[in-house]
Amino acid sequence: MKKARMTLLLIISLLSTASSITSAKGLLGRSYTGLSYARIDFGDDAQAYLDNGQVTSVVYNMNTDHDTDIQIGVSYLWTSGNRLGQNVDISSLAFSLDMVQVFADSNGIKPYFNIGLRAIDTDVDGPGLADEDADVGLGIGLGVEFQLHPQLFATVAVDHTNVGDDASFFSATGGWWLTDHIVGLVGIARDTESDIMYYQGGLAFPF
Repeated sequence: MKKARMTLLLIISLLSTASSITSAKGLLGRSYTGLSYARIDFGDDAQAYLDNGQVTSVVYNMNTDHDTDIQIGVSYLWTSGNRLGQNVDISSLAFSLDMVQVFADSNGIKPYFNIGLRAIDTDVDGPGLADEDADVGLGIGLGVEFQLHPQLFATVAVDHTNVGDDASFFSATGGWWLTDHIVGLVGIARDTESDIMYYQGGLAFPF
């Protein structure tokens, strides 16, 4: 009974918070700063010898007009594993600069495309793998943002990059307006060229 009361109070608290929020819809068309953390599962593909990796990211999104955003992102990835009986350490620092363009806005559905520059600096230390490499390329993507509720939205997207080896990603993200200035985010992404999965959580701070 006590557990049921606590659950009910939590639901009432969340609904009360939501009812006080004046902002609605998603993050497209807004300026915000985003912070996120992701775990990487390398699956059973060629990189299966690696343990679960981790990624931290910072994104700054500037809305230039109603339909166009400029987005700058920086992320850092690190992981390790055991290959041929020896330790392997991998780290990479990535930078992105994108234009995000909404090309329709109807009934809470916003399709968009993004295009921009990608740069990545990767360090690998391991048996027969020691390497330092820096690559620059392009990234393109298509996505749709859905408003599911005045305070709840979701985004699905496909992206492709040609930095180093080509990579294609499918992602799905859900967002919840916790207050007028804080959005909670959870999502998953899959590298469709391999067996790699990303599980992500984060916060966005619209302004």
